[in-house]
Amino acid sequence: MKNAYPQAEHRIKTYAQQSNGDVLITYKDGTTRTVTPTLEQNYKTRTETPFYAVAGEKPAALTARDFIRSADGTELPSNTSVVWKQGTLDLSTPGDKTATLTVTDSKGTSKDIAYKYTVYPKVETKTHNGVKGQFYAFKAVPGSDTTVGGGYANNIGGNSNLYINSSDLPSGTTFSYEYRLNNDPSATLSKQDGSPEFSTVWHTTGDNPVSHHTTYTVRATYPKGRFGDVSTSDPALTSETSF
Repeated sequence: MKNAYPQAEHRIKTYAQQSNGDVLITYKDGTTRTVTPTLEQNYKTRTETPFYAVAGEKPAALTARDFIRSADGTELPSNTSVVWKQGTLDLSTPGDKTATLTVTDSKGTSKDIAYKYTVYPKVETKTHNGVKGQFYAFKAVPGSDTTVGGGYANNIGGNSNLYINSSDLPSGTTFSYEYRLNNDPSATLSKQDGSPEFSTVWHTTGDNPVSHHTTYTVRATYPKGRFGDVSTSDPALTSETSF
């Protein structure tokens, strides 16, 4: 205001800020003038680093207002709106990208803010014999990896990356298996954390192999939360699939 109305040049005695943001100018001759200053509202992204998402998430689940702060880091005024600029939030495929958020203040003035983001791959099942997410094995002789006929009980292999895309997930990602043997709702819910090999889960080999038809749910836990390092207020992102 003082730059727009220099005190000496305009023979101004005082400036007085009013409760509604206007400024009352009192001139040296006693006359007054009320001026509504034009202020530029500045904004910034919630973090200086990229935010994170998982491929396949619904863009509508990411509330635009959560991603922008006032320039001083405080929450935006309640009468300020934020929307994702159409087409800039792409969660369909993994990769490093840039989205644009449009912030509009109470006077209708809008500003576009760019925000970089990383989309992680979703955990997915592999395809075997042309069928995705369905695998088979034979019951082994107790205490061995082979059938009565001498062949391997599981001709696919025991490593988890033969069944899920664990090798495509970012470094630091862990995964777990959860299942009820034979899909029996009364069976105990079994869970194995720590990114185990599938051979420790499948029940077709070992000391007590059994014949069964079981659906396994795999849950991947990523090394980052939505806005960076994992914390109680920003839990790790996850995704899951079943086979």
